[in-house]
Amino acid sequence: MLPLIKRDVRLRLHHGKNLIIAQFSFFLITTVSFILMFTLNDLNTQMEWLSFEQFWDGFSELDLKMFKQDGTLATPYFWLIFQLLYFLSLRTFFTADLTSSGGLIIIRTGTRKFVMSKVISLLLYTTIYIALFVFYICFVSSIQHFLFDSSMSWKANWETSIIFCIFLILVLFLESLFYELASLMMGDIIPYIILISVNFLSIFSQNIVLVTNYTMFSRWSETGLYSDNTLLMLTWVSSMIILLVLLTLWLVKKIDFVYEKGE
Repeated sequence: MLPLIKRDVRLRLHHGKNLIIAQFSFFLITTVSFILMFTLNDLNTQMEWLSFEQFWDGFSELDLKMFKQDGTLATPYFWLIFQLLYFLSLRTFFTADLTSSGGLIIIRTGTRKFVMSKVISLLLYTTIYIALFVFYICFVSSIQHFLFDSSMSWKANWETSIIFCIFLILVLFLESLFYELASLMMGDIIPYIILISVNFLSIFSQNIVLVTNYTMFSRWSETGLYSDNTLLMLTWVSSMIILLVLLTLWLVKKIDFVYEKGE
């Protein structure tokens, strides 16, 4: 199955390369903007050019209190844009590969290996995607520390940062599993709208049942609710991942059966 996984990872990166470049370009433009702004205001030693908080903070507890008090909505643009571009980068790879060459691959390897290759390659793709930007943030922060002896929040709060990154990968992997499964039944537009809507609506609730909350750094840094329930949350996310994988296996088998009946 390893050659099949390598093939799928390579194809996923090829399909998503334009959106990865767009996301990275967005990071570069933002970095330059922050550097210029901090340099002009002599803030290089006081504030970080880049940090997890700037891009993945989401909707903080303070933002939620302000919204409840006076209706002021501080939209987490960076967090939303990152989610939006990630889901766009998935495109319709699973559906396109299934309808183009999936039949031949399934005949040679079987449905289970075909689906598990897609699942494992999706996890690897998500990990590579997140790791690219995590390393970039840490690299820029380290350069600033070397030049101006500024603080590095990712290093000071390394335990929280590592746990957050793990859950960021797992939750985006979970959401992308749903996206690819739903795309087989409804096309790619409706699942995309559902995911973006759920992510946006989750900013108004800190309930740990909502897995999209796990992708907001503020949820981890502002309260002990999430860090104290890490094992419970990991079990919850893992259970939903297993459920979606089983549903995908069942659906692909059903589609393959329909094709055989049609022949």
